[in-house]
Amino acid sequence: NIVQAGDAVLGVSPTGYQPSDSPAGEGPQCCLVRGNKYLNFRKFGTGVIVTPSFGRTVVCGLGLISANDFPERDPATFEVWGTDAAPAESATFVKIAAGPVPPFTARHQRWALGFANTTAYASYKVVFPTVRDASASNSMQIGQVELLTRGDAPVSEQEAGMQKLVAMGFAPEQAKRALEAAGNDIDKAAIYLFTGIPEAPAPPAAAGPATPSVGDAAAIGRLAELGFPVPVAQEAFLACNRDEELAANYLIDYGAAATKEWEEAQHREGQDKLTRCMASGRKTVAAHEDPAMQAKALATIPVKDLEAKATEAMSQAPPPATAQGERLAYRDVLMQQLLHWFKFSFFQWFNRAACEKCQGDTCGAGSCQPSAQEASELWAGVTELWRCVKCEHVNRFPRINNP
Repeated sequence: NIVQAGDAVLGVSPTGYQPSDSPAGEGPQCCLVRGNKYLNFRKFGTGVIVTPSFGRTVVCGLGLISANDFPERDPATFEVWGTDAAPAESATFVKIAAGPVPPFTARHQRWALGFANTTAYASYKVVFPTVRDASASNSMQIGQVELLTRGDAPVSEQEAGMQKLVAMGFAPEQAKRALEAAGNDIDKAAIYLFTGIPEAPAPPAAAGPATPSVGDAAAIGRLAELGFPVPVAQEAFLACNRDEELAANYLIDYGAAATKEWEEAQHREGQDKLTRCMASGRKTVAAHEDPAMQAKALATIPVKDLEAKATEAMSQAPPPATAQGERLAYRDVLMQQLLHWFKFSFFQWFNRAACEKCQGDTCGAGSCQPSAQEASELWAGVTELWRCVKCEHVNRFPRINNP
């Protein structure tokens, strides 16, 4: 993927992109960074123009990662165009490729779509003419757009699973070990990564049909329109050796039972996530109730200064009140002073981390699994990576959860 955070990017809309086409914080630039999303209310024929800092490059693949919610907004088709002209919606582009986008079966899922191209361009335009469910969506949204220099090979089942786990913040080598231990069952692999990977690999999953290709998307979509979830339709299609008529007959006879089994599996997955969330919550609450940690926090907070400011605010006329005119108690005003100090004095805000070696500007370089120290001392669940644009040093920025 030659696209990286900080590359020049423009929005594309049918009659010219306007800032109002996207919500705040979900503009075109957001599709360059994993974990964000780009949303465009114009829906049809929307997209982006990207000018990679790599310079003129031959692109022969498109990577797409679904956004965090509302699958009906997912792109259903794509077009890729190239140009050496100054990047603008009005520039003359050469059409390189077009085709269907396979239905995403999960949020933050990645598809790699290959196509033939031997010409290098300075800028690329990616357009999504249609969305998955036009009647149920008010916009188009995509989590991330990648321009690939190697797009001819389909993504294997294990590679696709690794991409999902790495996107969750796990190191590639850990994701690979967990997938091997779980027989390429990504749900089981995720549990192993949270609870511990067994030394002896679990028995491999029964050999199944190959991962669906881009050309299978239309058939799977038609089977899903019979009233079955896309994962169930996909499984039936592959199990019937891509015979759409046979798969339809199978779904009519056994689709209800298969759908129930799939829904129960989704429920179990939700319960597992809830259990992990509750365990993390108990750990955080216990830390908040630790007398030693409370004493350390009180030693850091300028309590006397905040109390003096709260007392002064209470003596002013008119007295502090809510937007509805209800007068605030002293403890509420003291809390306001505490929050103001916490947000504007205790923290130092920045958009990009400064390089720890040369203090130069940095650009996002993805994320990785926290180190043992970051995980144990800081309770970091993921560590951001920031590459210095001056000295190329990769800086680690753990997302701290330890109160």
